[in-house]
Amino acid sequence: MIATCRVLVLLAGGLAAFGTGLAFGQAIDVGGRAFVDYYSVVSTPDAAQEDLSHPLSVADTARDGLHGFTYRRLYLTTDFRLSRTLEGRARLEANEGSSGPNGPMPFVKDLYVTWQYNGDHSATIGVTEPPVFEVSTDMWGYRSLEQTILDRRGIASSRDFGLRLDGPLLAAGHVRYAVMYANNNSTNPETDPYKRGYGRLSATPTDRLTLVAGADYTAHQDQREYSVRGSAFVGYEARRVRVGLEGYGRTTALTDTTTTDEFGASLFGVLQVARSWEVVGRLDWSTELRPQSGPASGLGFDPVESLLLAGVAYRPTPNVALTPNVWIRNSNRFSESDTLLRLTLDLSF
Repeated sequence: MIATCRVLVLLAGGLAAFGTGLAFGQAIDVGGRAFVDYYSVVSTPDAAQEDLSHPLSVADTARDGLHGFTYRRLYLTTDFRLSRTLEGRARLEANEGSSGPNGPMPFVKDLYVTWQYNGDHSATIGVTEPPVFEVSTDMWGYRSLEQTILDRRGIASSRDFGLRLDGPLLAAGHVRYAVMYANNNSTNPETDPYKRGYGRLSATPTDRLTLVAGADYTAHQDQREYSVRGSAFVGYEARRVRVGLEGYGRTTALTDTTTTDEFGASLFGVLQVARSWEVVGRLDWSTELRPQSGPASGLGFDPVESLLLAGVAYRPTPNVALTPNVWIRNSNRFSESDTLLRLTLDLSF
């Protein structure tokens, strides 16, 4: 791990030095971001011990009472501009969920090139964000505390490998499109012949209001035949407040002719109460409608899950946020809530 970090630091320094000697019109910027926690586990249901979606990403039957320091995520990013129409990004990530025998293992998070081929129309190829929840994530603004609901619930990955097209549908740019054709295997190599198609429309009828509608489709090479997802987002942002509501539905057809339907919604709000202080709150609800067998045959909701997140953020500078927060998850699978107290540092450099 130490050797890997040395290589990354030397690479970043070399790229930065090289960037000063690039030809006119070319540039390289190196930066990063880190999410660091001091956490205390208040309660964890026994049935959740093996749940790898938990923020701690650990399977420990004695997790109640656990407390300590951890970094959940670390980015090292190189943004490069090759010309007025060509730019790209190479980003490495290490997180506590990607640990190996010798500690966290960095992996490729972003690796893409974008071509501005006709005004504001662009084509991107490589490992990049699919057009799913990036608009809601940007408006939420507290990725350091939690992923937005489609990301957290695994409805779509935050990255995919493929070709993406973006641009305005109207001359004023108030309505935009984004489509993508990709592997549907996140940042990993392709493993089957099927691909995933994404589509999204976004509109900004006013400076404060944002509307988004999206969908995707993919076939599968297992007991699932295909999956189709639809989602929508409404966001409002003023000088001191922003509010967002996001919802989704996904249907997965199984090869035995049954289907599984998933639904979810997330409501969040951020209020600036002073120059450097914000109050943050969020409530998620999600469920699955599954085929039931035996005496309770038919369709049944299982599981039903809710997430409550609240915190107070202090920003001494724009690129630093220190947020005491509470994370509470309830599910009908568990007899008690899953509760964390955290002090979260979000640092960009």
